[in-house]
Amino acid sequence: MAVLPVTLPPTIAKLRHAGAYQVHVPTGEGIWGGAMLPDSLPILEDGMGDALLLRFGPHGRAREVVEWHHEGARWHPSDLVRGFAAPQDAKRRAAERALRSGLLAWCMRHGGAPLAETLGVPWTTLALGLEDSDVLDADLRARTVKAVGRPASKLFSQDWTLAGKMARAVRRAELAWPGAVIGRIAEKRGDVAGAIAAYRRSLDGFASTRAFTADWDLATRLKKLGARSQAHGPVALRRRWMAVGRAHLRGGRPSQAYDAFFRAGWSDFYSNDIDVVLDHLAKAAEAAGSIALAALARLHRASCA
Repeated sequence: MAVLPVTLPPTIAKLRHAGAYQVHVPTGEGIWGGAMLPDSLPILEDGMGDALLLRFGPHGRAREVVEWHHEGARWHPSDLVRGFAAPQDAKRRAAERALRSGLLAWCMRHGGAPLAETLGVPWTTLALGLEDSDVLDADLRARTVKAVGRPASKLFSQDWTLAGKMARAVRRAELAWPGAVIGRIAEKRGDVAGAIAAYRRSLDGFASTRAFTADWDLATRLKKLGARSQAHGPVALRRRWMAVGRAHLRGGRPSQAYDAFFRAGWSDFYSNDIDVVLDHLAKAAEAAGSIALAALARLHRASCA
């Protein structure tokens, strides 16, 4: 493989493990072309398909580490590697812990569908209560306590105040989970306008960064709140952002084109025609004068299955 025009920090060259990621992946190998972020290289993986990725800026300098999961191409900034701070990741973990009810933990260990059958309710009804315990009525709560054998204080406790504090402290538009949390809190207190604005911010982020809010159906929630929203499925997003990127290229704005093509491929990932997206991404990076990002896009293009 040709030498890439990127700079690896000394801490990366000697890296052998970080958390559960312990198998070293040589630079440029182990790429899941089209699924991994196209400005990145895998540096460690866990033997089961997940990896830590090192992302680079336009001049080839490393800028952050992200934890990438092959299922759904989900990712989030990571603080597992020394020298790469990611305060937003600590906030994500804190928010997730704050909203992890005892009922959710119980269902993850023992299975939620059998419990729903025992309670005589559809699984979808019980699943909504795993997200937000407040949606479960008093009778269903009482029957759940009896069936599980744990007190209500242990099963249904969630700290929405702490989760909201963590979400509001994150200032990064591409991360989708904060808007989902903020919107849910606004909706719970009857602030319809605030909920709509927050949900739209979340949907404007990268769907692959929804983290623990991935199953919160924000489009449906917006509809119930009486709000119109643009189509946010992967096909619609792909078409929209590819059109925006091409317009920027024609207008002599290659950096904006690169950002648009990046969103076309990875704001809500799916594999169809991802090679075409990578071709456009490389072209935009080259036009913007970024040899590094162009080389990385072409490397990911060559690694497409």
